Amino acid sequence: MLRKTSENIISEYGCERKATTIRLYSSDDELVFIELTPAFITEDGNIFWDRYDSLTVYRTDCEKFLIPIFDEIFPIKDPDPNNSWGMQDNFDPCSLNWFGREDWLKIAELLRKRCADTNSDERDFCLEAAGFIERTADISVIFCIEGNL
Repeated sequence: MLRKTSENIISEYGCERKATTIRLYSSDDELVFIELTPAFITEDGNIFWDRYDSLTVYRTDCEKFLIPIFDEIFPIKDPDPNNSWGMQDNFDPCSLNWFGREDWLKIAELLRKRCADTNSDERDFCLEAAGFIERTADISVIFCIEGNL
C-alpha cells in the first residue's frame, strides 16, 4: 500500500515549503533517496532547488519506477539558459540533475504509461509521482532531481 507523508520545512534561506515522501516498496528505514523539485532562478542567474515543494522517493521505489524512465529519456539537453553545460548523457543518482519543462513532463507521461498495466498499488505510486510533476510544471523552466543513491 502506498505510504505518503508530508511536512512543512524551512529551507536554509528561510523559505517554507512542503516536503512529501511516497513509498511503496521502500522500507521506512531506507536512507538513500532522490528528491524532485522545481528550481528557482534569480535575475542574476543563480539557481536554487530548495525554494519549492518537493517529492522524495527512496531507493527501492526509485530503482523500480524512476531509473528505467530516466534511462529512457536520457541524454537530455541542459536547460540552464545562462550557463548551458550541453548534454547530460545519463542520470547521475549521486548528484544534481537538471531538466527543462519538456523533459520534466516527459517523466510524468512515461510514469502514467507505465502504470496503465500495473496493480493498483503500483498505479497509485506512479500516479502520485506523475501528479506532483504535472502540478509543479508551471512553477519554473528548470527542475532538479537530486540524489544520494
